[in-house]
Amino acid sequence: MSDLDRFFFRTWVIAPDRLAIIRMIYGIYALTLLFPVPGWVSDLPGSWFEPPFGPMLILESTPPAWAILAVTTVAALALVAVVAGFKTKAASLVAAGALATLAGIEYSFGKIDHNTFMWAVPLAMAFSGWGNAISFDSRNSDEDESADTSSGWAVSLLMVLLASAMATAAIAKMRGGWLDPTYSATFGHQLNHVFARGGDGFLARQAVDNHIGVVDEVVDWATVLFELAWIPAIFSVRWTRRVVAFAVLFHMSVALVLNIAFMANLAVYAVVVAWPVPRQELRHRIWVAAVAVAAVAAVAAIAGHPLARLAFAWSERGDLLVSTAVLGVATIAAIRFGIGQIRSRPTPAPHSA
Repeated sequence: MSDLDRFFFRTWVIAPDRLAIIRMIYGIYALTLLFPVPGWVSDLPGSWFEPPFGPMLILESTPPAWAILAVTTVAALALVAVVAGFKTKAASLVAAGALATLAGIEYSFGKIDHNTFMWAVPLAMAFSGWGNAISFDSRNSDEDESADTSSGWAVSLLMVLLASAMATAAIAKMRGGWLDPTYSATFGHQLNHVFARGGDGFLARQAVDNHIGVVDEVVDWATVLFELAWIPAIFSVRWTRRVVAFAVLFHMSVALVLNIAFMANLAVYAVVVAWPVPRQELRHRIWVAAVAVAAVAAVAAIAGHPLARLAFAWSERGDLLVSTAVLGVATIAAIRFGIGQIRSRPTPAPHSA
């Protein structure tokens, strides 16, 4: 078996029970934090509707409100089915298609967010066998779950998509002058977000007022190198997890200094985490609880996410506060992982006299 074959079919084989945990975490996460709510587009002038190149070009004008609500409902119900593991492959594909459609509608008004992995995860993982354990499907199946290795190529595909996205971002930065030592792109972004966009929360204003040129330039280079590091890292599970841990710390710093939270990335990072597998007697309870939470979150999503409106009512930056809190939890986990990596490093044998 060649190294390329080993990467695509063996490196990223994940046990069915761990895939089940990933499936439930993704579904609940998507319903509560990543779910797009494009109902507001119906109130915008139709002349503003200019879809980017892609499938949305088949639409000649803004879809009616009822159509957007219908797609929203389909997406929410499909995600509940994903969490439950009910017709998991079909549900994953339907969720991916519906979420991509909702994102495409929003993109047609000029605002393109970094949430591609919101629908790329279920698209790739539909073929991973992530519904083969702790699911409705597994209760009606007599197949040997322990022998399932179909997750290998599906997860590898997702890793390639992630590494490609990061690499293209790095190339764009290099072409844009991020490696030019005569000025700092990082500091330019800080000035833009603080003074032009009002992003002066957390440590943003302090970072601008107390910036150090050399540090800014180091951050420029470190950002580019970090985004390029994904390509060699994905060939090793251990190194991918290390880069993911660093990525979480990176996103947390961006949220604190630039007030930008890259939440969709956490959905794909979660796929490579070695989640603990619950004991057999707890699996049914966890499944029931996850489905219940997903069902409540789906109702909230269809209704226009009242929880999101509550967050904005609490603070005009409610979404940033919630997102940063989630990143904070992920940061604690990343730090614990880093400490564990240091402690598990083998000590060299003492030299003999």
